[in-house]
Amino acid sequence: MKIGLFDVDSKIPNLALMKLSAWHQAQGDQTELYFPLAHDSYHKIYASKIFNFSSRAYLRDDMQIGGTGYDMAVKLLEEVESVAPDYSLYNYPHNIGFAMRGCRFKCEFCVVPQKEGSPKAVNSISGIWTQRSSRFLVLLDNDFFGNPNWSDCIDEIKELNLAVNFSQGLNIRIISERQAQALASVRFRNIHNTRSQVTFAWDQIKDERTILRGFKRVVSAGIKP
Repeated sequence: MKIGLFDVDSKIPNLALMKLSAWHQAQGDQTELYFPLAHDSYHKIYASKIFNFSSRAYLRDDMQIGGTGYDMAVKLLEEVESVAPDYSLYNYPHNIGFAMRGCRFKCEFCVVPQKEGSPKAVNSISGIWTQRSSRFLVLLDNDFFGNPNWSDCIDEIKELNLAVNFSQGLNIRIISERQAQALASVRFRNIHNTRSQVTFAWDQIKDERTILRGFKRVVSAGIKP
């Protein structure tokens, strides 16, 4: 079968679509990123919509559609979730994945607690690092230090000599001295792996005092502002 994979609005390679591609290829199917003009040539089309504000103009009734921006209840089958991504779908040379899901908080503007619940570990760093030709890893974790296994993840990152991007921003309000020191001990990078950068979230102005406290804590741990 010929499978079309429609990335509606991802800013980086779509992990779910790469897993679907790998699973279908294992079944002997041909996969490719969806091309609207070739719509009738596909035996099956999956679409992934991340953001609720992005356009639905090209979505059709004969597609299997998922993603937070479409329906939070739709999830990958376990046998698909467990496979290593097909990075060739995007010709992406690095590694992307989740070491944890969920979040410790229930911010009213965020869908993560509703979708994923309380924080829990779902993978090891070595389990995400499947494209061994690259030593750069993009972590999609929404609350990295909320992971019960965050310390093990830090140890693995260092042991495997990986550079890491914490793509969702870290919670600086409650970062501990131990966590700040752990963060300073790894090679954190921007999303393009072109320079050293770590991003902290500042969601509400009322958090200024605790954010400045956390900022001083990470600077004291050795992270240059």
